[in-house]
Amino acid sequence: MKKELNEMLSMKERIKQEATRMLIAHGSAGFRFQQIAEELDCTRGNVHYHYRHKHQLIEEVTVEYCQRTIGHFDQIWLSENDLSEKIQQSMQFNRSRYLIFNPSGSTGHPWSLIARMRSERDQITPLAREAVTRYTKELQASVFSGMHQAVARGELCKDTPVETVSLLLVEIANSADPITRDAGSFTRLQMMYEAFERLVRDAYGRKSAVQ
Repeated sequence: MKKELNEMLSMKERIKQEATRMLIAHGSAGFRFQQIAEELDCTRGNVHYHYRHKHQLIEEVTVEYCQRTIGHFDQIWLSENDLSEKIQQSMQFNRSRYLIFNPSGSTGHPWSLIARMRSERDQITPLAREAVTRYTKELQASVFSGMHQAVARGELCKDTPVETVSLLLVEIANSADPITRDAGSFTRLQMMYEAFERLVRDAYGRKSAVQ
């Protein structure tokens, strides 16, 4: 009985993983239970056993994806690392997801479920829309806290406009997928993260605080 339960849970996770991949690559319009069944070498009925409707599956993977993503950013921005490390880790997190769908590092395939669902918000459930909206608010709160920490530790001067600076970083992170798609590589996004750090350091870094 326990083995059967584990296999059922494993199949459900595999369905969600495959659904996430398909949604990112093709959106909800190119998403079918039959395709999932074929990829997982199971029957369509097996997929329906776990999810009665397509929108139910899309909702669940969207909510969980948003929760995992903000969890990663919380680990970065609420840590004791310095500001440079936090910016670098944010960029590397984006890079790791980008490379899943762009392994050569020089293509512009979509790679973020949040970006995809944001563009299809009129086609997803209210709960999924709420998860995408909440993600942005929680990301901003996380970055805001990290920037305040940088000020408190003297990395940035006391008159740093924390809310404005945080908003700029959030917009880079939020626009990461379309930036790489437009550029056809990760390079431009990396340059934006690096430019953000230089600008913030030049304007509000320790040197500014001393002067």
